[in-house]
Amino acid sequence: MQNDYLMERVREIVATIFEVPLDQITPASSPETIERWDSLGRLVLTIELEQEFGVQLTPEQGERLTDIRAIVAWLDTQSPKAVSAEVLWES
Repeated sequence: MQNDYLMERVREIVATIFEVPLDQITPASSPETIERWDSLGRLVLTIELEQEFGVQLTPEQGERLTDIRAIVAWLDTQSPKAVSAEVLWES
């Protein structure tokens, strides 16, 4: 499933950026549960998501992506690169 691939990849990205163990990142992880997820962290996360998945986020969109679940749901509707990456991942 594309959504499963996206969830795992976003969790990995968030864990790396915010220096949190992967097993502590859940779909509900957000700025309220991750101390380093502040405004600067959100900017770094946005840039990384744009590069990884070939998408463009407006500042307004970035502000609405308030947890892992919301990020994955948005990427699931936006990212053609995520689809091709999933195919490669499963090969």
